[in-house]
Amino acid sequence: MYDFDGDFETFYTGSTDESLSGLYESYLGSPNLKQWQGSYCNNIRNASDGTKFKSFIEEDEQLLFFRKSMCRPQRMVQLKNNYEVDGLLAKMFVFEENALDNGEVNEQNKCFCRNGKCLMRGLIDVTE
Repeated sequence: MYDFDGDFETFYTGSTDESLSGLYESYLGSPNLKQWQGSYCNNIRNASDGTKFKSFIEEDEQLLFFRKSMCRPQRMVQLKNNYEVDGLLAKMFVFEENALDNGEVNEQNKCFCRNGKCLMRGLIDVTE
């Protein structure tokens, strides 16, 4: 379904900052995705692909999630602090409200529109 032959990702090892271990440094040699305009929509630096998230998360801190098959970064917000699972303290995150908005509700999402055309809310143009 997806042809990712020849693409490459660079992840931080944590050697200079352990909190970044496992997070994206770049995709195809750049921290910015070429199909989107503006850093809100195109920057994936310090994003997670879901296998490991940032260490030492602060209260009310947002996380950035990126899967190359989605072709875009997504912000995640904390739902609740001091959540406990099997005796371990945890933080719960969800994608931000209106994450797939076309800019109608969340103005910042307009940079996910292509060639000045915004699709209906919930849809995204991932063609080249």
